[in-house]
Amino acid sequence: MIQPKFTNKKLLEVAKENYEKLVRFCAVLDGEGYWQEPEKYLHKSIYEILDLYLHSMMMHLAVYCGNNGLVQRRFMMETTDTNPFSLPDEGELSNDTLLQVQRMLRTPPIVLQLCGVRDGKEESFFSSYFFDAVLSILLSFSLLEQKQSKFVDKFITEYYEKNANFINQDQRETVVNARYLFLKLSSERYFDETAPVQNLKYTREEQKRLREQKRKEQEELRKEQEALRKEKQKGRTNTVEEVEPQEQVEPEQTDTVEEVEPQEQVEPEQTDTVEEAEPQEQVEPEQADTVEEVEPQEQVESEQADTAEEVELQEQVESEQADTVEEVAQQEEKVEPQKSYLKQELHEKKKRHKKIKIEKNKKRSIFEYSD
Repeated sequence: MIQPKFTNKKLLEVAKENYEKLVRFCAVLDGEGYWQEPEKYLHKSIYEILDLYLHSMMMHLAVYCGNNGLVQRRFMMETTDTNPFSLPDEGELSNDTLLQVQRMLRTPPIVLQLCGVRDGKEESFFSSYFFDAVLSILLSFSLLEQKQSKFVDKFITEYYEKNANFINQDQRETVVNARYLFLKLSSERYFDETAPVQNLKYTREEQKRLREQKRKEQEELRKEQEALRKEKQKGRTNTVEEVEPQEQVEPEQTDTVEEVEPQEQVEPEQTDTVEEAEPQEQVEPEQADTVEEVEPQEQVESEQADTAEEVELQEQVESEQADTVEEVAQQEEKVEPQKSYLKQELHEKKKRHKKIKIEKNKKRSIFEYSD
């Protein structure tokens, strides 16, 4: 709770100064086109809605705290540029005026909502500044005549809880939070205790710097990868170009081959000498006969060699079969003791079972006899 020590004139100056801030915010919203859609349904300018909202809040605070006098009414009329509810200087308010005030209080703070929309798009702080200016006007209104009701803090707290959700989340958590509200309600110079947006500004700038740094690093990495890809592609094209000239040199070699072939055809003298030598070969019939006799002997020897190889292969197969038979026999010899052991154990179990059955029959007969 603030200790009231300011004059009504000072309080009015504080209220008018904060009202001018709100008007500037409305001018920006109107100039950027945020008011085009709401104006179609409300049929009022953004400045008229601002004055209606402020007058409704101050009248609600006056009724809530029980300080609804002429001083408060003049304060409202002098703070804003217009008198939206046509309040009289003196006398009671009409029922129609009270209904309009109640209807306005039930309406969400549309100007504050538009500030939040702009903050989300432009990364501005309109919603925090707007909310802080409204609180400063309400606190100035509550301190008139150097007295303050004990219900003011409760009214401001309820107003904060009801409308804080219209402020962007990051501003609600770091700027217009519970600590800010406590300082606003307890500081003697409440109008100097403005929304602390500097910390959030620094955080946003740091995040922006980190994002820009990351973007640059990714861009450099992409350029390096692109350069490496181009270098690899260039290396492949160079190797292809080196291989192609070697393939083109081969026609020269074919030309040399074609040059050599005519030389072979040009030598008719050698063919004549061959034809002269042929009669000499025909003169030797006895040698040809001996050769023909030798050839059947060689065929017989080759057939004998083939049969010897077949015999060796059969012997190898027979030896391998013998080995497998021996292995099977060894395995059977190993398994046979196990079989005999199992048979003996089974026989012993049968004998024990038979003995137990005989003893049970004896006991049963003894019991029957006793009965």
